[in-house]
Amino acid sequence: MSVYQEAGLLILGTRLKRISDRFLNEVSKVYKKQGIRFETAWFPVLFLLDSKGPMSLTKISNELEVSHSAISQMINQLQEKAIVDIRPDDSDARIRQISLTVKGRELIDQAHPVWHALSKSLNRILPHNTDQPGFLDLLSFIEKQLNDHILSETTLTYLNQEPGDIIITEPESDSRERLVRWLNQEGVVFIPSDESLLVALSEDNIIGMTAFRPEKDCIILDHLYVTPLQRRKGVGLKLVQNIFQKCNAGPSGWFQLNESNIDLIKVLVKSGFSFKVKQY
Repeated sequence: MSVYQEAGLLILGTRLKRISDRFLNEVSKVYKKQGIRFETAWFPVLFLLDSKGPMSLTKISNELEVSHSAISQMINQLQEKAIVDIRPDDSDARIRQISLTVKGRELIDQAHPVWHALSKSLNRILPHNTDQPGFLDLLSFIEKQLNDHILSETTLTYLNQEPGDIIITEPESDSRERLVRWLNQEGVVFIPSDESLLVALSEDNIIGMTAFRPEKDCIILDHLYVTPLQRRKGVGLKLVQNIFQKCNAGPSGWFQLNESNIDLIKVLVKSGFSFKVKQY
């Protein structure tokens, strides 16, 4: 399993940026091979001026949902290259109108065939059963959620949310199947076999689990996992304490770890339990 599959949505921003960088790099290759001096970063502004005619800086900024300073910097670059012209508005001299120059119009005319061919190519990149309008609507929805700070606000809410009563229990046979499904959804590579299992439940939702094997002089701790949103809230500690109680381990009891798991070691150190890491 690659890190992109294992991290799931947590790495969404990185994946989108990687896709964006690759996409723009591929488009730049086309312009270069066609002998067109067109920077991919110019596209949003020039496409807007081509489709809607002269516009003010404020309108361009609002249409593209980009800061006024970023658009101003872009317009200044285009003006230096004589691609756009900046003039005071006829009705209000305080407003600067941006329009394409003759050179800018010629550049757009050169770019039009590339845009048309690129649209056809993008249709082939997407899966055949992809609803293109639905796909674009999804991107718009994500953008709006981020613009409204939904991601940061909800994440902080989850972090500050105290878990309800946590129940530590041994799963029944049908619950084991539920546990396996939950582990798969969490992206955890672990298939329970003959180990003893305990699960942590909060409002009947699985939030953690552990797999262990009692031995004569120790308890082999094969696995312990707590869903990220419930970490640092004592769930791992409760699971470890319940293992000790279930195995009737006395003061001399200790855990054996099959691998050096830093997070698990922190839980054991915090709980005061003795442990050893198996040497291979």
